[in-house]
Order: sequence, then C-alpha cells, then structure tokens
Amino acid sequence: DTAFLYAEGTDGFQAYRASPLPAGLAWTDLSRDVVTKLGEPSDKFGGGRLPVGIAYETLGLDVHFRNSSWDDNANPMTFLSVYRPVDPALGLCVLC
Repeated sequence: DTAFLYAEGTDGFQAYRASPLPAGLAWTDLSRDVVTKLGEPSDKFGGGRLPVGIAYETLGLDVHFRNSSWDDNANPMTFLSVYRPVDPALGLCVLC
C-alpha cells in the first residue's frame, strides 16, 4: 500500500497538511534540500520528458519533483509516495 501526499496545486490537489511531512521534509524544500537532509537516494527515476524523482527505499519514501532535468538542483517537490520501508538486508541472511 502507498499513500500519496501532494504539494499545493499538483494535479489540482491542495497541499497535504494533516501532519508533518515524513523525514523532516517541508513543501518548500527543493531537490538540493532533500538530498542535504536525507543523503544520496537509493534510486533515481524520470528525466528526459518525465519529471525526476528519487527514492529512499529504506525510509519508505519516494520524492517526486516538478521538472525533468537532473541538473536542476532547485527543483520543487510535487508529491511524496509513502510506503512500507524496505529492509536494508533485502532478505539476505543476517549471518552472511
């Protein structure tokens, strides 16, 4: 299951404000702020004709941005996908 939290005006939605955003994020954070707060992501997606996004799978969080350029470090967030965090061991034996 995944919950989607939207920034103001994204696809006609009002901003999610029911509780603080996950991982200390704020709707005013730009792409550079997200990486500063959370570190390097575990995955990246989009680019070209699609807006970019980054994943923090062990936090259960994908961050989606407005623009499609990876060079845009002032890219505003548009929505968050929140899901069950992935186990850092990814099913590997803890003794291995």
